Amino acid sequence: MGDSCIYASEMDSGLVILKMINSGIPVKQFLKKNLHIFQIPRLTNETEVMIKYAKKLLEKILESARPPYRIVARIIADISKPEGILAEMKIEREFHSRFSTFDGSVICPYDISKLRMNRGDWIRRLFETHHATIYALKSDQGRVFYPQ
Repeated sequence: MGDSCIYASEMDSGLVILKMINSGIPVKQFLKKNLHIFQIPRLTNETEVMIKYAKKLLEKILESARPPYRIVARIIADISKPEGILAEMKIEREFHSRFSTFDGSVICPYDISKLRMNRGDWIRRLFETHHATIYALKSDQGRVFYPQ
């Protein structure tokens, strides 16, 4: 059957599909086989509630797919506020501590222009919870950083 490709975003799933089609991706073919697209809702501002909901959402996403997983997602939709950032970082630390038993790969996309906290501190935390970090200003410009 192959990998399960999962894309989860705060963007409407239909809009994601249209953007993929406009980019030349044969979405119809992949949706029949192994592509799963989810819309992640914006949650309350309470960190612990976000974490609890995010864990349930991740379970739901994985139950509809088969390993190995190829995931592009960020479980907390709104990271523009400290509560969302804190929830996202807690989830990422927990997930990363169990990553060796996870059958797949994960890309966590962030738009750092939306962050309201010290970006340097936040980026340092990303290094701590990821195997690699890609920083791309545009699709043709970027660098990969590996934790030391």
